Amino acid sequence: MVAFGERLSTPALVGVAGAVASMLLLCRRRQPAAPSPHCTRALILAMLAGVSFGAFLALLSQTSPEAGMWPLAIARCASLAILLSYAYARGQSLRLDPAPRRLAVGVGILDMAANTAFLVAVADGQLAVIGLLASLSPLGTVLLARVMLRERLRGLQRLGTAMAMGSVLLLAIR
Repeated sequence: MVAFGERLSTPALVGVAGAVASMLLLCRRRQPAAPSPHCTRALILAMLAGVSFGAFLALLSQTSPEAGMWPLAIARCASLAILLSYAYARGQSLRLDPAPRRLAVGVGILDMAANTAFLVAVADGQLAVIGLLASLSPLGTVLLARVMLRERLRGLQRLGTAMAMGSVLLLAIR
C-alpha cells in the first residue's frame, strides 16, 4: 500500500487501473436506477462497508507474523460482539432454521479461509497488489452467477472479466 511505503512497478500500476475499470464494468447496471431514499441509503451503506473492508485488510496486513492467527480470532470476537449488540438493539433472534444455518456455517468457513489466505499472503507480498486482488470479488460473483445460476454475461461484463484477468497478470509482474 502506497501509504505504508510500497512502490509498484509500471505494469502493476497499469494492472491497478485495469482492475478498477474492470470492477466498474462488472458492476454496471443495465438501466440507471431511479434515485430514491432507499437507493441513497444503500449506496452510503455500501460505501461504508467497502471502506471498512479496505481498512480491515490494511490494518490486518500490519500485524506481526509472530501474532499468528490471533488477529483473525480477535476480529471474529469483535464481529460477534457487534452482531449480538445489533440483534439485541433491534430485538431480533439469531436462531436459524437448519438450511440457512448450514449455508451460514459454509459462508463463515469460506470467509475465515479467505481472511487466513490474505493474512498469509501479506506476510510474503505487497499489500497494494494483494489487497487489489482481494477486492476483485465482483468478478467471483459474476462468474458464480454465470456457472451456478446460468446467468448470461452482457458485453460489458465480458469486457470487465477479460480486463480483470489481464489486470491479475499485470499485477503478478514485479
